Parts: sequence; C-alpha cells; structure tokens
Amino acid sequence: MKAVKIDEAKITSQGQVSVPKKVREKLHIQRGDRIVFLEDGIGRIIIEHVEEPVDLTEEDWSEFLAKAEKEPVTRVRGKQEALRHLDKLMKKK
Repeated sequence: MKAVKIDEAKITSQGQVSVPKKVREKLHIQRGDRIVFLEDGIGRIIIEHVEEPVDLTEEDWSEFLAKAEKEPVTRVRGKQEALRHLDKLMKKK
C-alpha cells in the first residue's frame, strides 16, 4: 500500500502537535475527542479516532430508535456527532 501525504505539522518544544484540519476532517475528530496511536508490524504509526460509547437510558434509546425508524439511514462518526443527531431526532415530534 502506497502512503499519501495529507498534511504536516510541527512539534512544539513541549512535544505537542496540532492535528491539521485536513486530518481532523478525514478522521471526523473535533475538540475534546480522543485519538489513539497504533503501530503496525513494520514500524508505521497509525492514528485513529477513539470511538466512545454513548451513554443513554433504556427509555432514551427506545425513543431514539422509534424516531430513527422514520428517518433515512444516517451514519454518524463519533460521540459528538451521534449526540447531535440524537438531539435533532429528539426535537422532532
């Protein structure tokens, strides 16, 4: 597999780096999200978005699923996006 450069960033004296916008968009990450650094078998580092479970009550899930059945299928990435979608569905009466 050939690697393709998306963007680059500079490491600060504190060892910190800002994730470039193109990379944040590609990974669907936002402020407060978590990322994980993985190493493959040949020493390459992989960055992935950490998916955190959405904590909802059984009643919230039931209401969400009932409303979701009336909506076209929507794929969401990440907790923030799922919560925004849930909020949008819950506001529809």
